[in-house]
Amino acid sequence: MSQPDKKEELAQRIRARIAHDKFWGAANLYFAQILVWVVVLSSFGAAIAAMEKSPAILTASLAAIPGYVIVLSRNLNFMPLSRWHYKLAARLQAVEFSLQFENKTVEEVSREFSKVMGEFESYAPGVNVGGLLGQDDNDGKKPPRS
Repeated sequence: MSQPDKKEELAQRIRARIAHDKFWGAANLYFAQILVWVVVLSSFGAAIAAMEKSPAILTASLAAIPGYVIVLSRNLNFMPLSRWHYKLAARLQAVEFSLQFENKTVEEVSREFSKVMGEFESYAPGVNVGGLLGQDDNDGKKPPRS
């Protein structure tokens, strides 16, 4: 495989990963925003139901939703995941630019790509299973500053 072919293949892999992370960053942000609106609307609905003397089961059900959503949100980490994906996409875009505009070799950029992926995977926020794993998901590592 010639050098230009390797360079284009690496660029395509980097672009695919950037697209992947931008998609999941947006999806997690979207899910987080939906949960915020569910909390707001259910709280408002519970207040209206209480004011209108609706059946107690309806009022109690609406009032319970924010608690369930908070537990769901904390355990599924939508906002931390969104930020993680967007930060990774930004770092990978810098790697892509170094291949495209800094005239770095394919080997140099490939190593940098692998380094960034390894670095980010070491502190990816995971789903919180309530301590069932018995260990910290990121082994106590702090995320790099961006």
